Amino acid sequence: MPEIKPFKIRDIEINPPLILSPMAGVTDVSFRRLLKRRGGVGLSVSEFISVEGLTRSNPKSKRQMRFYEDERPFAVQIFGGQPERMRMAAEMAEEVGADILDVNCGCPAPKVVKHGGGSGLLKDHSRLETILKEIKKAIRIPLTVKIRAGFYDHTINAVETAKLAEDCGVEHIALHGRTKEQGYRGLANWDLVRDIKEAV
Repeated sequence: MPEIKPFKIRDIEINPPLILSPMAGVTDVSFRRLLKRRGGVGLSVSEFISVEGLTRSNPKSKRQMRFYEDERPFAVQIFGGQPERMRMAAEMAEEVGADILDVNCGCPAPKVVKHGGGSGLLKDHSRLETILKEIKKAIRIPLTVKIRAGFYDHTINAVETAKLAEDCGVEHIALHGRTKEQGYRGLANWDLVRDIKEAV
């Protein structure tokens, strides 16, 4: 089996080359620190955090952004559908010292999607473009995104989404190879990983 080498997001080395997926209710600070001490991940990521909560000073949302120095490199992942609030939340993440800002374009939960966030952004590329450009102008840390194969099973647009993201200055893309319509059911489309890698 070939050696899997570390990689970089801008000048941040991810070693080992494994990223802890942000999982609501799971990847809290205790869980992240446990894995980091075991040497299991090269990049820790917060639970995904609502920009509505963050920008309205919700205590829970602010707590979700806290991290310890021994977790570095550390990324904050945010979700939402309003460009102004996404920009504000990105600035807050940079202010608390996050190394990377990640935008969630993958969550299929109806309560997230109905407000235009998560995988809802996959069917509204103009809104996604506005959000990414606003964030990119506002922060100095690397900007990354998590996407899905597409919104509907008949509209697989991950490659187009990846190209848009790259054009907006995104420096790393994570893919969940299922559509929003699939949720967590069925088989992931692993061929899309290759297609995106060849395209951007």
